[in-house]
Amino acid sequence: MDFLNEDDLNKLPYQALISVYLTSDQLRNMRNVCRIPQTEKIIGIIDTTVFKSGKNGLAFTDKKIHNKSLWVDNFSLTWEAFANCTLKKGVLVVYAEYGNCEYEFSNGVDLDKLYAVLISLQKVITERIAEQNKNESDNSSHQLDESNAAKSSNSELNSTAKSSKCFDGEEILLDLEEIRKSSHGFINFNPEVKQLVNMRRACKIPSSESLYGIIDNTIFGAADEGIAFTEKAIYHKLDYEDPFKFTWKSFVDCDIRIAQSGVYAVLGSTKYKFDCKRSELYEAQLSALLKSLQSLIREKINNAANSSADD
Repeated sequence: MDFLNEDDLNKLPYQALISVYLTSDQLRNMRNVCRIPQTEKIIGIIDTTVFKSGKNGLAFTDKKIHNKSLWVDNFSLTWEAFANCTLKKGVLVVYAEYGNCEYEFSNGVDLDKLYAVLISLQKVITERIAEQNKNESDNSSHQLDESNAAKSSNSELNSTAKSSKCFDGEEILLDLEEIRKSSHGFINFNPEVKQLVNMRRACKIPSSESLYGIIDNTIFGAADEGIAFTEKAIYHKLDYEDPFKFTWKSFVDCDIRIAQSGVYAVLGSTKYKFDCKRSELYEAQLSALLKSLQSLIREKINNAANSSADD
């Protein structure tokens, strides 16, 4: 989903900081140091180098905000994640707090001006997300209504099941909006058709199962590796390894642990590795996402149990 365009950058304060007309060297260098995939369009940058080489600074793409500072590893945030950050001015940098993570945006420019730009940009993105989420919600509601109608000829029973149950037999079911609210902005809910086909094939997801969103772990956007989120389960496919899946009911019992080589879901004596490094997700971000989904499931189970007790 594209959240940003050149017109948005032109509305921000302190235009002298922002470059939208870039030299080929700036484009190439910024893409290299920030590890920006070719599938993302660089719309503008804040170049913090002395000679404007594009080797340090911030890059604004149609999908993310990227940062590379001197002596600090590059990082990136999806626009949805950036919109939910708490921005604070430090002594030399602007901090972005997101969940349990803290990010430092480039020094080398006037701190007050950089902070004002980021605050204004956050407002633009928040408004854009609210608008697009409303449109998507309307479309999703329409599609879900059609799907529910096809699954059951008895609309009254179907409506009752939807409002009061989160189980399909022994399975726990999640809907699109529930997963979206727990996504931390890291899940792509609007993949291309070829990405959906590739992810479904790679993870061996049954055609009867609704595929809501993906995290693509490929360099060129093929989506034949990564994480898939469906109504019934979470799936993972890494390199040449066989895919694995957790139903939501079993996933809630996993112990999510961060290790140097990735994020692990430990169930009993078995460890399952989640790895999305090529998607530019950090271990802490992926862990926060997985734990957020677990919290959602626990809340859903408790609500269902309380509802049954009341009945």
